[in-house]
Amino acid sequence: MSNSLLMLGLAAALACCALTFLLGGAWVEMILAFFGTGIGNAVRCKRSKHYRTLVLCTTVSVAAACPVYAGCLKIAEMTCGIAMVKSDLERHHSCAAARTHFRPHYDG
Repeated sequence: MSNSLLMLGLAAALACCALTFLLGGAWVEMILAFFGTGIGNAVRCKRSKHYRTLVLCTTVSVAAACPVYAGCLKIAEMTCGIAMVKSDLERHHSCAAARTHFRPHYDG
């Protein structure tokens, strides 16, 4: 792995990590996006010399980034006790709150 390839992957990973933060992601999503984007961009840079089309190159890089993200999420769930799925009770309360807040008010 060349130095420029490493720097491009790191730059893309930091940019995606910052974008995740700006979109309201927590630190877990930021770290997962960092790893997924870093690997995906490194694969894209490496494969861009071998594939003739940009679409195929992007498809391969996304196909590499998604399992990295999912694998890091699974490792975080097993080691840190992080649960990314809401419980039934949390889903019920958030749905009830959404119905309460977005219900139009009519003065009969």
